[in-house]
Amino acid sequence: MAINWTLAIGITLYNLVVVLAVGYWIKVREKKHNEQEDFILSGRNLPWYVIAATNALTCIGGGHILGLAGQTWYTGMATVWFSISQNISFFLIMMYVGPWFRRMGFVTVSGMFTALFGPVVRPLITAVSVGACLGIVTLETQGVGAVVSIVSGVPMWQGAVAGGIIGMLYVIIAGTKEVGWVNLVNATLMYIAVILTLIFLGIRLPGGWAAVNEYYVGRGQDYLLTILGNHDILRTYIIGTSVASLFYNPIVQQCAQISGAARNSNHIKKAVLLAVPLNFMFSGFMVGLGMIARTLPESIVAIPAGGPGMMLMLVHFLPTWLCIWIIGVFLAALLSTWAMLTLASAVHIVKDIAEEYFAKEKFTIKQEGTYTRVTIFLLTILCTSIATFLPPVRAAIVWAFSWTTPMFVMFVVGMHYKRSTWACLWTWGIAWVGNMILTVTPILAMLNLEGNNHALYMFLVSLVFGYGLTAYDKEAKPPLVKLYKENRGAYDAAKA
Repeated sequence: MAINWTLAIGITLYNLVVVLAVGYWIKVREKKHNEQEDFILSGRNLPWYVIAATNALTCIGGGHILGLAGQTWYTGMATVWFSISQNISFFLIMMYVGPWFRRMGFVTVSGMFTALFGPVVRPLITAVSVGACLGIVTLETQGVGAVVSIVSGVPMWQGAVAGGIIGMLYVIIAGTKEVGWVNLVNATLMYIAVILTLIFLGIRLPGGWAAVNEYYVGRGQDYLLTILGNHDILRTYIIGTSVASLFYNPIVQQCAQISGAARNSNHIKKAVLLAVPLNFMFSGFMVGLGMIARTLPESIVAIPAGGPGMMLMLVHFLPTWLCIWIIGVFLAALLSTWAMLTLASAVHIVKDIAEEYFAKEKFTIKQEGTYTRVTIFLLTILCTSIATFLPPVRAAIVWAFSWTTPMFVMFVVGMHYKRSTWACLWTWGIAWVGNMILTVTPILAMLNLEGNNHALYMFLVSLVFGYGLTAYDKEAKPPLVKLYKENRGAYDAAKA
């Protein structure tokens, strides 16, 4: 494929202009109002609409841009369960975990679990959280490289490197505040581009929208036009994907950190009203594009299966200016996830490792910003390097999600039932070791549960052992909610 420099330069400039313009505006505003920079938590002053846009776009990444569109070739409309589950998880984030995180003044999820189960869990949670974050950052970097390569013809590694640089700029200028406001701008531009794309496709597609429906019905694949699919889709895709997506987002550092940056817990709860439609409408759009791409006859345009086919369809049917716009916002969504996950990993390293175990005293806000920026720079080099030589591993994203399911279960146990450190550690150990065994053996296939069912195993095991072992521990401590209610004044001081 010949290199299309117009698309390559256009989508790169789109993201650079937005990121640099918003970063400049933030710095001018801080100087004008004499505001002190708070790189990690933005002064705990982000309004609800920025919280909503950031949660919505942070949770839109490679799993949506290439993953949903590609998966539709095999599971059709049922692919939307990934998004249905994710949007239910927004209620868990913004109506439950997030408000508690903000109300109690936590900075990291490791700090939150330390309050629940003691300091022994901090290094374990930090390791798992950073590992999961960096694994997904690598996937997102590959996603950026793949998108740029598919639509413009440049080598994948060049797209990945360009994405790493822009992703670093997305966050390194002003931290959480920059990510939040850039996301608000991109969310607005995204939905204008989506509307225009649907209009142009409706006009230019051969046979219009009716031909899409006729394609699936005519081939006896009308089950792909329903969100329940068939028995095999339910067994191998819907159940496991729904569980993994449901319990991943509410307990990870990137979403918790957004909540920690909110003005107060009420702003977090209000944000769910905007975050859900922002995220779900885009997911439906990607599922629709994937299903449309599969119906195109080769006499019109020869496209490969999956996500690449969807991207090439846009290049073929959309005018260049709109193609740059829509693919530019696709990259923006990928880079939003990239930026927030990298920031989350850096915060874990700075707060939960460097400050907790090596600093003589707590870091100042200025030191936090400096150390976090340096860490982000180093992580950018690491993840971009790994992404350029690993084979495509986008299929691993649901598997990566499943690792945090035991964390969510024990959060609920410790918040509302009782807190037992040894029960927590044993539950996590059994769940995680068992998941590794399932990963390297054919056990799930033997049980007729092949596919995305690692999270289902994690959830059931964590539920049984989490509550069972905690109930068995006669020395378990009272739940954290009870302690909060008894010492509310001290905790509420963290709101200031």
